[in-house]
Amino acid sequence: MENSPTELQAVKVANGENMPIYGIATEILTVGQRSVQSEIFITPDITDLILGIDWQRKQGSTHWDDAKRRIKFGSGEWIAFELNTEGG
Repeated sequence: MENSPTELQAVKVANGENMPIYGIATEILTVGQRSVQSEIFITPDITDLILGIDWQRKQGSTHWDDAKRRIKFGSGEWIAFELNTEGG
């Protein structure tokens, strides 16, 4: 993972508040059979990975199937959700 400082100081989150950004890491994210080089914002406020709407839009159409607990990007395969059993 490559981590670098950024001029970006904060991003606005869903509740309208600003979240501080300390840096950006470039990482390969693998979801199902798809691997995508992505920029990850580093913040002290969150320890989990959140895929923003801008990232999802870059993957093509996003199909959610909550009843079957799965997601599909574009014309790719369905990917089953995994439960976080670590209390996060």
